[in-house]
Amino acid sequence: MRDALEEGALDRARDLAHGIPAPWRAHPLVCAGLGELAMYQSDLDTAGRELTMAVQAAPGLSAAWHDLGALALWRQDYERSIDCLRRAVELAPDARHSSTALAHSLFAAGRYDEGWKWLEYRVGGQAQRPRPRGLWDGSRVPHATLAVMPEEGFGDVIQFCRYIEQIRDRVARVFLVLESSRQSLAPLLASARGVDLIVTDRKRGPPIHAYCPLMTIAHFAHASTEHPGSVPYLAPPKERLEHWQRGLGEKYRPRVGLVWAGSPMSNPRSSAIDARRSIDPALLAPLLSVPDVEWHSLQLGPGLEARHRLSLEFHIKDHSGAIRDFADTAALIANLDLTITVDTSVAHVAGAIGAPVFMLNRFDSCWRWGPRGEETPWYPTMRIFRQRAFGDWSGAIEDAAAALVRWRRSP
Repeated sequence: MRDALEEGALDRARDLAHGIPAPWRAHPLVCAGLGELAMYQSDLDTAGRELTMAVQAAPGLSAAWHDLGALALWRQDYERSIDCLRRAVELAPDARHSSTALAHSLFAAGRYDEGWKWLEYRVGGQAQRPRPRGLWDGSRVPHATLAVMPEEGFGDVIQFCRYIEQIRDRVARVFLVLESSRQSLAPLLASARGVDLIVTDRKRGPPIHAYCPLMTIAHFAHASTEHPGSVPYLAPPKERLEHWQRGLGEKYRPRVGLVWAGSPMSNPRSSAIDARRSIDPALLAPLLSVPDVEWHSLQLGPGLEARHRLSLEFHIKDHSGAIRDFADTAALIANLDLTITVDTSVAHVAGAIGAPVFMLNRFDSCWRWGPRGEETPWYPTMRIFRQRAFGDWSGAIEDAAAALVRWRRSP
């Protein structure tokens, strides 16, 4: 079952589940597999029941404890999540994905010091043994050139590049490496304080003395909601700002940007998260019905395919053909009055440049946003509108629409 899921064959996994012989139905590995499948199908009750049966029958089954921890995280039961994931790590110390999941649960619970230590057990982290050659340990090396390596998604890079400034005085120079698809971040992140050079091709880049993953930079800087750093910390290039200002023309009504979907990944777990954070555009009618608003779509990627789900009565200007990179996204946002987006990189861009942003957030919230509240220390200009129940967008959209009405009427 797990192999089928990892290969992306979700349909095959369903077929296998339906064909399990009755005598095998209570086997702990079968229960664990059915529990994981139920998680992919967003059937949390079935997932919890199957996974609990698995660990009761086989208490040493680390994968089932891992999934129970993930399930508890989705349900915002952070202490239960931490307990389950600690058990998973105890049973399988080399399962780095469990250490990373434990770190995320600790972050969500506000226990950042513990979380950073567990995150260092990921591949390439400080706790990896044998220690990777050239990995910087955070000490002062006055004559060294340090390469900072990005990790995770675009949003993570945008959020945590702010901490490069805080370790800048420990080395002579800092390069930020943005290769392949991350090159689209380069024109915007060139404004990040503490970065001496953006490198988009390591083979042709200048020599370095050491390297460090970006999340470890955040660890060294003691990143947390209590120490979020100053905002704004990024700015779009002046010429891009002027270009978009000319292109938008004269303004007659408040301009609001819109993003309804993230980007699916080849990894099935990441794609499942993307499906939960994205919204069917047809559900956005309460927002789009707010009068006297000029709507602008910043949506890129596969999510554009759902444009036909937007009613023709809503006039939305599509800028997908003109947005070349994140500097264009930032410059367009800076020329809007407000951006409304799901939890994707656009939310981070708006927050990083200090622009007003409403974020529509799924119930199984990413660890960085916590379980409740409209505000986040990471981005003071952001307001968060949350699902009231797992998978149900109606309440979050209604709340955002009401807030948009109030915002529209404010001076």
